[in-house]
Amino acid sequence: MRWVPPRVRKATRRFNRAGGFTLVELLVVIGIIAVLIGVLLPALNKAREQSKAVQCASNLRQLGQGLQLYRQYNRDFYPLRRIWIGFTAPDSVYFWTGKGANPASNYGSQYVTASTEKRYINRYLKPNVLSGDEWPLAHCPSDDGAYDGYGNSYTLNVFTGNNPLSSRLYTVMDPTDPLMVRSVKGVMIRKSAEFIVAGENGGFGMAYNDSNISNFKRFHWAKFDRWNMLFADGHVTAVDITRGVSASQPPSHGANWRFEWIVR
Repeated sequence: MRWVPPRVRKATRRFNRAGGFTLVELLVVIGIIAVLIGVLLPALNKAREQSKAVQCASNLRQLGQGLQLYRQYNRDFYPLRRIWIGFTAPDSVYFWTGKGANPASNYGSQYVTASTEKRYINRYLKPNVLSGDEWPLAHCPSDDGAYDGYGNSYTLNVFTGNNPLSSRLYTVMDPTDPLMVRSVKGVMIRKSAEFIVAGENGGFGMAYNDSNISNFKRFHWAKFDRWNMLFADGHVTAVDITRGVSASQPPSHGANWRFEWIVR
């Protein structure tokens, strides 16, 4: 056996010791990584959802420009609930924009036949829009069902309500129309910076006490309790609608939702 000087043997032991981990050290490192993941993951999820909310707000702003153009060419009226398809005129809060829905969604054939080129404001944002076109502006990134089933993630504020003489005072529906079809003119809205004209489906589901529980859980629900809303003056902001919910009609205060839709 070859003789090795003590100084060299000591250095060799130090090198071998530094070249690997013991089982205990490895378990400690894994535990630290697991703790860091547990701490950081909720923050990452929140940041991801916040990014989706920002994209959603951007969509609504651009759709708001389409609404302004529609009003400019239609004597200041907001879009109707009803859309003529052949000899029928189905109505929906979604027909103001969006695309023809997925036929396999089973939400209703009217959402399929109300194809992209038929929906009211689309032609003002894209003059050559075609029947089978997708409409990304109408798709909120957090939406897991409305865009596919209705063709639109965003509700126009044309809810008719259970009491036509009161609930329609807080929407863009004309409360004097017995057929509950006609919309109002923009000039008729007294406080445009406080009056909501459209927004995320989940927020309207909450405000109108929608019986479809899935509508409550769409979008940013349980993460922010806030939904993006488009106001009559064109600005978009996240709104808290967890207060002021009536059993049969929207939150009410005068002709606007200033005190029930708490802006944060």
